Amino acid sequence: SFPESEYAISPNRLIITKIGVNAPIVESNNETYGLSKGAWHIPESSTPDKGSNTVITGHRFKYLPPNNLTFYLLDKLEKGDIISVIWHEQNYYYRVRETKIVPPTELSVLDHSDKPIITLFTCHPLYSTENRLVVIGELIEQK
Repeated sequence: SFPESEYAISPNRLIITKIGVNAPIVESNNETYGLSKGAWHIPESSTPDKGSNTVITGHRFKYLPPNNLTFYLLDKLEKGDIISVIWHEQNYYYRVRETKIVPPTELSVLDHSDKPIITLFTCHPLYSTENRLVVIGELIEQK
């Protein structure tokens, strides 16, 4: 079970066991609010139940690590690692396909896709907004 305070924010969750992320997925048109409460679902992107590209971003550093709400260790994910999403009481499992560093002006990470994928991004390097660290995963299972 999840702490009541976090569950009240959103029952939808982003879980990445390898790096200790277990954050509410916040749906809001307000980026500042979304990022302050957990992992922010980019409103223009898809959702796991609709396929295409579900885009979620989070702060890299907001609280002293380790912290389950930040993407502090996102750079530790490798091809083959698993990303889990609980979305409207359904479980979606994604396998990391690629990781890359892009400039903040690179918006192709928001593009729709023919296959169901998840795109996670955060600032890079740590403590800087110079670039974006992007992790893309392909859907492998839904329960």
